Amino acid sequence: MPNFCQEPLQQRGLQKMPKRLTSSYPNIRLVVYSAYAVWVTHLAVNWMMVRVDWLENAARVRIGVFGMLLLVYVLLMAIHFVPGVENGIYLMMLEGGTAAPFVYLGTLAGLSLAYFVERTVDCVVFMQVEIDLRLTRISDLIEKLRP
Repeated sequence: MPNFCQEPLQQRGLQKMPKRLTSSYPNIRLVVYSAYAVWVTHLAVNWMMVRVDWLENAARVRIGVFGMLLLVYVLLMAIHFVPGVENGIYLMMLEGGTAAPFVYLGTLAGLSLAYFVERTVDCVVFMQVEIDLRLTRISDLIEKLRP
């Protein structure tokens, strides 16, 4: 009778288990922290909108808050891998259909900002940012595509 405890795994057709199973999964802490940050931001904006309604100059303050949120939306839209459409839908849910033209113009401004920044900044800067973020495959791709 063979002793399976002493027989190597490869002879039985089995592979060794990886030492760390979580290395192939995304960093769960980053996902939890991101979800928490989105939730806290949502609560803060809602709290601020309720407080603004209590003020005497509520309409003027509300326009200012919406303008600041629109500016943040434009800046977030210019950053790669940020879900800008969802942020735009959130702004339209916050203010209603009257905000749609402003969100559209903000989307155009954010995408134009991203385009002009990428046209004026050298590729070496982007490569260094990707290396700092430990995104080596993207850095290698930028190296290959660099003119």
